[in-house]
Amino acid sequence: MNRRRSQPPKSPGSSKAFGILNAHKPMPLSELFSNAGEDKGQRTRLMKYTVVTLLVTAVIALIALRPNSTSNNWMDNSLVLSLLKNTPKSKNNQFVVFVTHCNGLNTETHFGQSEASAKQAMMRAFGKIKLPRDDVHNYIKVDSVMGVESVPSFNYVEDTPPLHSGFAVGNWDSLVFLYEQVTGSALVDRHGKLRWDHIGKIWASSGQKWPTDVNYDDFTAPMDFIRTQGVFYDGKQVVSLLKGKRVLQLRDLTPQLLHESAEMAGDYLARQVHLEKGTMVYRYRPRSDTEPTDEYNLTRHAGTAYAMAVLYRTYKDPALLAALQATLDYLVDEQLVECPMAYRPSDMAKCIINEVYRGHKWTQLGVNSLGLLAMAEYMEATKDTIRYYGVAQEIAKWIGGTQHEDGSFVQDQDIETNRLDEESYVRYYPGEAAFAMARLYNVATSLKLNTQDSWKEVAIAAMDYIVDRESDVEDEDFVNDHWMMYAAAEVSPWHFTKPMLTFVLRTGRVAQDRQIRHHDDEMDRDRNGIYLRPDATGEDLQSLSSCATATKSEGLCAVYPAVQKHAPESAKMILDSVKWGIRYQLGAQFQPEQAMYMKKPAKILGAMAKNIMQTETRNDFSQHNLSSFLCLARMLEALEAEEGGASAVQ
Repeated sequence: MNRRRSQPPKSPGSSKAFGILNAHKPMPLSELFSNAGEDKGQRTRLMKYTVVTLLVTAVIALIALRPNSTSNNWMDNSLVLSLLKNTPKSKNNQFVVFVTHCNGLNTETHFGQSEASAKQAMMRAFGKIKLPRDDVHNYIKVDSVMGVESVPSFNYVEDTPPLHSGFAVGNWDSLVFLYEQVTGSALVDRHGKLRWDHIGKIWASSGQKWPTDVNYDDFTAPMDFIRTQGVFYDGKQVVSLLKGKRVLQLRDLTPQLLHESAEMAGDYLARQVHLEKGTMVYRYRPRSDTEPTDEYNLTRHAGTAYAMAVLYRTYKDPALLAALQATLDYLVDEQLVECPMAYRPSDMAKCIINEVYRGHKWTQLGVNSLGLLAMAEYMEATKDTIRYYGVAQEIAKWIGGTQHEDGSFVQDQDIETNRLDEESYVRYYPGEAAFAMARLYNVATSLKLNTQDSWKEVAIAAMDYIVDRESDVEDEDFVNDHWMMYAAAEVSPWHFTKPMLTFVLRTGRVAQDRQIRHHDDEMDRDRNGIYLRPDATGEDLQSLSSCATATKSEGLCAVYPAVQKHAPESAKMILDSVKWGIRYQLGAQFQPEQAMYMKKPAKILGAMAKNIMQTETRNDFSQHNLSSFLCLARMLEALEAEEGGASAVQ
């Protein structure tokens, strides 16, 4: 049955922090009305809806661009005054201050100099701003130059610039970049060398003259490397920045902050869903505003739908619900087919096509498990027991049919020939299957629906198999399986064995042993919280992955209540790892002060970057991070309630 809505829901395209509807271009009318199956009345409603949406968008954009009416009270904020007071003289024995302004659509950066005071330098920079400003879209960032290292003849091919520095070429009359512009625009490669090709592209698009001091014969130029410290004003409050990002301590991880971050990530995901088709933007490069379309991962599509369902259960956002339904409808209407049971090919069930390979349709355990999980979570969040429950039961039947007697699974199946690829193996698929089957059972039970004991049995057998297999693995080869942590938490009310508890505690201990917490230098503290890969020789880019850290955080967080109940002496170990991890992850989220340096600030707002150094994003980055944010918020609220209750009793 096709579940496409007869009338589009309210668009989720607005960005709450920027407050403007510019995250997506309106869908072309030719594309919007191309479905021959829609009746004339439906097309008329769609046309009216589209026209109204375009008019509202135009009005909001005009309001955003009205002449400046902003108050400059932020200049008297104590954080701003303290920054200016501590600004030393630097370039040419002058105070140098940068001011960056973003109106939600565009961003400009200027610097000012003064022999008299840092405040005068700031005012001179502020006076150069040309973009329209108003009270709603008034994002101001102030960066004081705290030091300048001058290199008269810097070889921009062979030499490596100092860490954590911006730079200026020549006499600062054209090419000047703050540190966050260097990282945000990828002006330094992974080896720490300047990327002159990227610098040239920015220069070419700026309309400024090329520095005359650059020597093309020996690849040298006079360079000034700039260390800055800043503050950011979002129209309501001023916050301190280090390396262009908010400075967070563990004590700053409040439920309110975590809820805000989770909701921002959810807003971003909702904006990425193409409502009429049901697919979503898989990868996005915010520096260039490009969406690579060379691949689409349906397993991550399903996992992202699960995260949106978890988020909707808390916030009940209609735009998020519309996006969630569209993603699930795509799985059901476009990808769901009749499939033979793996070891009983005469029996049929429904499964999700994962790919077409050499002309044959293949399905995998992972996409079916996460698709089932998302449907179960949708039922829990909406209490809608009709839309997907029948499909969920069919997928559960197919998953059960892929399990061997020892609890393991065959993971890949050619559904046209029933060829089974017994060699194909993805480590996380069994945990996903166990979690999905247990979640379906628990949700259906809570909603008083008919359930099958086989769902529990599949989950238990899968987990017992993994726990037994991993017991012989050495710590250096032990993998932190977040889906197994989810599954352990889900089955804990009715199946939490001593070996399972040992497995969970070992996961927490190994995670703690691999987590970096030792950086004391303030310029490196933003790396604290990451997990070293077992085979890594140091803090490589893969270890810096916000997604890899988030998976550990969400898994440990999910199982925390079970640890608190069965091994309370280990609960603090779990909680500390989660807090350290999430403190790092928050540094990879596009807040306004990072988004303002991207090509379309409002479009990227709330998304999770690949890490604190690379800006590309992917849907599962936001999926795993928002899940961990929301889990820790709930955990802290529960702990606060327990402490409050204990105090009341005393």
